[in-house]
Amino acid sequence: MYVYAFIQTPSQDMELPQGIVGKLEVVSWEGLAAVVEAEISPAKIEAIAKDDELLKHAYITHGLVTYQLFQIVTILPLKFYHCFADLASLKSHLQSHHQTYLQSLKRFENRGEYLIKLTPQDPPSASISTEAKGRDYFLAKKQVIQQQQDFKQQQADEQNLLIQQVEQAYPDVVIRENQICILTHRQSKFELQQTVENWQNICPTWELELSEAIPPYDFLSLEGTGF
Repeated sequence: MYVYAFIQTPSQDMELPQGIVGKLEVVSWEGLAAVVEAEISPAKIEAIAKDDELLKHAYITHGLVTYQLFQIVTILPLKFYHCFADLASLKSHLQSHHQTYLQSLKRFENRGEYLIKLTPQDPPSASISTEAKGRDYFLAKKQVIQQQQDFKQQQADEQNLLIQQVEQAYPDVVIRENQICILTHRQSKFELQQTVENWQNICPTWELELSEAIPPYDFLSLEGTGF
């Protein structure tokens, strides 16, 4: 059984999207549930992985399904390739992780992960006059190198300042190279957008780009879920 996400057992039937090869269903145990595609077994997903086109389709579909689920309910999204041998092993997993998963679902309720992509600006173009000779050429080249080093140092200082301000403003943050992940309430998107615009003003050598809310992939490992 291929699993897309864990959710709280819904109080009524959910309208589920189409899966990789077939229909999705909800498997529940004591208030905790998994959104699964029963037609995909471990052997089936292994076969899919051997075909580049099928693998690409499966990977894209997995992302679309988890995003669509995220739009209608709080989820613990699984990364691509999670499969259980049968219904019994899935229910055993739900039972073993029951309390942890329900606590995580409560924490993630109405919250989403926002990504801030940091793209470094190119340093200002600098050229050496073709008329410069000897010592003048050496000094001009040295000046160009120094300007490039100063620019790189400015970028590093701006990035460090940005990270400090992000961590001061938001308690749930994951820092990656040229990417910042923030977990916050989805209703505060406008406030976050304004904050990012302010951060852009203090980081002129970087381009900051804020994503839409996505499922909280980068914060699941912090919850002890083992994903």
